Amino acid sequence: MPNPLNGNLVNLYLDMSQTAVPDWKMVACLTDYNFDGSGDVIDASSKCGQAKLAGENEDSSDFTGFFELQPSATQVSMNDLMAVYQSKESRHWKASTVDGVAYYREFNGPLTSYSESAPYNGACEFNGTISHNGSIITVPPAP
Repeated sequence: MPNPLNGNLVNLYLDMSQTAVPDWKMVACLTDYNFDGSGDVIDASSKCGQAKLAGENEDSSDFTGFFELQPSATQVSMNDLMAVYQSKESRHWKASTVDGVAYYREFNGPLTSYSESAPYNGACEFNGTISHNGSIITVPPAP
């Protein structure tokens, strides 16, 4: 019998410390998170035959959520997200279940796309894209 991982158990976190010891804060009220991976293909074909080689990966993460009017001390605020976007700096992120066991993705990258919407008859929403730099860590570090 299948035992799928429920998407509402996966959270996105931002390291607010920017030091060697992470200070993870949850991006509040997420409604959607996606990891998107793609890679370049190098055509190395010759008269000897066809050959395709793997090039560089270009990975990103997209997220959507609702603004929390009064974020807790462990949550990232709407102003924090705007500041990260405006800084154009690579930041330290992770997407994981609370226990970090069932699902874990840790990566660095800038918030390269960010939008906010305030529909007349709906909750204020944010969307963002993080462009990954370097490797994706899939196993949580030992305590």
